[in-house]
Amino acid sequence: MKASSYRLNARAVVQRRDPVPTRLPEGCVLALLTAAPDPEGTGLQEIGAYEYRRQVVAMANASEGGANKTFRNANWVVFGPALAWPTATHAAVLDDNGDVLAYGWLETAPGHTRAEELTFAPGSIQVRFS
Repeated sequence: MKASSYRLNARAVVQRRDPVPTRLPEGCVLALLTAAPDPEGTGLQEIGAYEYRRQVVAMANASEGGANKTFRNANWVVFGPALAWPTATHAAVLDDNGDVLAYGWLETAPGHTRAEELTFAPGSIQVRFS
C-alpha cells in the first residue's frame, strides 16, 4: 500500500488571556479537513468519506521556549486506506469533547490515490502556543 507523508504546523485556538498549557489533554484526535476552519476553530469541513475515521494523536509534553510552548506528536498517526477521499488541505487537533485545540494547513497536500495511506511520523504534528 502506498503512503504519503504529511507535516502539520498548527496554530493554537486560544484567547490571549488563557494561560499557555504545559500539556495537552489525553484523548486528543487528529481530523483531516478539506478547508481551513474559521479563526475560532469552528466550521470544520471534515472529510466525509465512509471509510474515514479521526485518529488518536498522543501529544508529548511541550518543549520550553519562554512564554511559547510547542507540542509534538509522540506516535505515528495513520489514516486510510483513502478510498475516493477528497484532498485534505488542513488538519485539526481536537480534545475528547470534539473541541478544536489547534488547526493548520498540511505542508504536503497532494491528491492521493485509491487505497493510499496518509501518515504523520512522530514529531511531524506541531502545535504552538504563544
